[in-house]
Amino acid sequence: MVKIINKPIGRPNQEVDYAEVYKLSMLHCTVSEIATSMGLNEKTLAASSDFQEIYKKGTDDGKKSLRRLQEAKAAGQEAKLYYDKDGNEVLDAKGKPIIIQPGYAPDTTMQIWLGKQQLGQTDQINVNRQEVAVTVLHKDYEKGKKEKDATE
Repeated sequence: MVKIINKPIGRPNQEVDYAEVYKLSMLHCTVSEIATSMGLNEKTLAASSDFQEIYKKGTDDGKKSLRRLQEAKAAGQEAKLYYDKDGNEVLDAKGKPIIIQPGYAPDTTMQIWLGKQQLGQTDQINVNRQEVAVTVLHKDYEKGKKEKDATE
């Protein structure tokens, strides 16, 4: 006698950690990279509307974060110093202020790049050219012309 066991048809459902999808999409990982890291099929993920929504939100938030960092780099930052409870700078043994976070100068390369990307600025080189007609004659031109006329 054959015993029939009721088994579900198809593969079992797989759990998707959408918090991890969000983190990876903020880092601009591709769908393929996310699928591989989670041990899932790329097509399975791409077919999920929840995945698409979270992936889009993550990539958009990642772009915002990147823009924020670029703008901060372009603007520069002053050093952050250590102050006591009265608001006075605390000095080290050499008499220099204690730096909590070092500062940096504005990055002009980043400013130029952002101007090109977001403001449509371009490098333009204006060259004033004058077009002049030039006739170049070979030194034997007249000699060849006289020989040609003589043969005709």
